Amino acid sequence: MVEALRQTAAESQHHFASCSRDRGATYRSTYIANETPVRAGSRALLDEITVRPEVARVTASHEVRPPDLEWGLAREVEARAIEPNLFFVGADDAWILDVAGAGVVVGVNDAGVDEDHPAIAAHCRGCLNPPT
Repeated sequence: MVEALRQTAAESQHHFASCSRDRGATYRSTYIANETPVRAGSRALLDEITVRPEVARVTASHEVRPPDLEWGLAREVEARAIEPNLFFVGADDAWILDVAGAGVVVGVNDAGVDEDHPAIAAHCRGCLNPPT
């Protein structure tokens, strides 16, 4: 399957890769989703790419960065028992407002989730379309 994905990406991204390279844009081919993130591309490159028959869609990419290290460490030391990723999403600010997430549905696309865990088993909706 991996080889088939790689072959499909190589064939469908060939023109795109040479076109981007010729115009000085940087790109990275990904075979899993058959997509190619581009940096430093021009409007002319965008216009040329969007009309290609092998291009299904063009979307903007939004980069998410964690808080700067000093801020994160200071907050972590201050709380001592709270994981840094909870600071990153602002959970501690919600807790101050007495918001704990009751009634919230969280979607997870991760094979490592234990849906039988006692903390979430009663609230897990499970997979609506399992592969088996």
